[in-house]
Amino acid sequence: DRTVDFSTFRNYFRCNKKYVPVCGSNGDTYQNECFLRRAACKKQRAISIVSEGACYHGNTHPLTSST
Repeated sequence: DRTVDFSTFRNYFRCNKKYVPVCGSNGDTYQNECFLRRAACKKQRAISIVSEGACYHGNTHPLTSST
């Protein structure tokens, strides 16, 4: 569990565009860990990485639609 402490980061990050998705404790998928940290700073709250890869909601896969 990697909790991001927003108080140690500035409000602006220069994140690379590499797509290495992570799932945040708020249920949102971020492009990479840097984007998660930036969101935590902007929202002034801690967001931890709950899993590597995109968040899953129910039985749906983030890249496919159910039929």
